[in-house]
Amino acid sequence: MVNGPSTIFAWLSRLLHLRRAVGLPRPRDMPGVFRSAATPCTNLAYRRAGAAHPVEALHRAAARENRTQVMFTKMTHQQRARWTLSWLYRLVVNALDSTPNGRFLLLTPPVLDRQVILDRRTGATISVHIRDLIDHRVAKQIFADHDYAIEKSCRMKEMGDYYDRIRKAGKIPLIIDCGGNIGMATRYFCEMFRDAAIVCIEPDASNIAMARRNNPCDRVSFLHAAIGSVDSKARMSDPGTGNWGLRVEHAEDGDIPIVSMRTVLETYDSAKYTPFIIKVDIEGFERDLFAQDTDWMDDVPLLVIELHDWLLPGQATSNNFLREVAKRRRDVNFNSENVFCVSNTLL
Repeated sequence: MVNGPSTIFAWLSRLLHLRRAVGLPRPRDMPGVFRSAATPCTNLAYRRAGAAHPVEALHRAAARENRTQVMFTKMTHQQRARWTLSWLYRLVVNALDSTPNGRFLLLTPPVLDRQVILDRRTGATISVHIRDLIDHRVAKQIFADHDYAIEKSCRMKEMGDYYDRIRKAGKIPLIIDCGGNIGMATRYFCEMFRDAAIVCIEPDASNIAMARRNNPCDRVSFLHAAIGSVDSKARMSDPGTGNWGLRVEHAEDGDIPIVSMRTVLETYDSAKYTPFIIKVDIEGFERDLFAQDTDWMDDVPLLVIELHDWLLPGQATSNNFLREVAKRRRDVNFNSENVFCVSNTLL
């Protein structure tokens, strides 16, 4: 409870220093969003660490994009109020916490289409774009909630050692993002694994266009297709859950190609690339992906998958995956809504 003016002033002082604590710029320091000049960076902690201050990174990003006005996401007034308060609460908690949880921090409110994310390990910032509330929730899951963080796995050290062995062998770790959506997971992997090549596979044209925008990195390649057990064709369907719930179904006259995992992996010369992580979030189509031709699982140390029995009850969409895992020496761990399936043969 607040007891008297002194306590009130103490808390106001802490909140006023919140911007300085997280490196969050003042409005006049953000030429990429507001029309005004920037002031010099004075945060010595970042300079001593040899890292770029978030404000300076914002200046460079703004100059590259030549932004002159605020661009807002598509949300209702109620959504803007609710999710901005949620973002602000998280920002305050992380700023006042002496041992903040997680590597990344969302610096900009969800009402803005350009999201700036602070990498607390390096002091640098990441700039990505969102269109609406769904895109914001995707960014939050990946960068704020750390849904794909292998640091949360009890096999973290073994995964790190395997990654280092790939690099020491002169090869490139390969990460495949199946169901890439707007490229947030792809960007996360790109930031976390700086020597890896990443493939973003996404069947929706609007989503993969956003994925390309969010990943201006030459280590990332894009495949406008669905992933399945055999090369085929499909059509998209929208059950009304928005751009993160689009589904794929086989159709001979479909306009979306389905590529098999074998086809994707054969594109990358095994003398140069070694599979490291395959992430799968394909809205129930995992039933098809694991229906046949699953020998590729033996070469992947970490398979991260979201199963969708909860979304499609009675359809047993996870059965084929569970059957194939049961044939192999693999551990199964859980992180949020994802299954981390780790090979006990490779690690």
